[in-house]
Amino acid sequence: MRENTLSGGRYGLQGIPPHIPRALFDAITFLAQALPKRSVPTFLELLFGAMLTQTGFVTDAILAVDTVRHWNSYYKWLHFGKWSWVAIGRQTARLALRIFQRRRWFLMIDDTIVFRSSKKAPGSAIHHQHGTKTNRPTFVRGQCWVTLALTLSIAYVLQNQDKKENLLKL
Repeated sequence: MRENTLSGGRYGLQGIPPHIPRALFDAITFLAQALPKRSVPTFLELLFGAMLTQTGFVTDAILAVDTVRHWNSYYKWLHFGKWSWVAIGRQTARLALRIFQRRRWFLMIDDTIVFRSSKKAPGSAIHHQHGTKTNRPTFVRGQCWVTLALTLSIAYVLQNQDKKENLLKL
């Protein structure tokens, strides 16, 4: 039977596994505080899986790690679980503000179209394609995703980088 390190197995609740950098461990612990305790193990499995894949898809994240639950459990947690993506977003913003202390921040907002072929996909509609690329139609079916980002210049990171920890590796 394998040990569950999330519930105090091999390392205990206070110990940090030696192969996880301290800054990463602290950041993940801080993010997990935005979730109900029952959701934390599922969140961590999906988070680590997403960190190991290059696509960012949930299916790839589940396949990337040795999961404890059946794939349907992750689906149910994502769609019907008692957690809030808004709380995760707020906690991520708090983490960025804590790590990179600045007097002025810049927010970027962007919208992008994710192509869909199904009319049944949530939010699927006909959108004007602004890219005007060759061999692409002017109007496409897809979902409009709007993103908000805190921006931080690389020059700022290099100037204010702590010599003991390389923040760019995170």
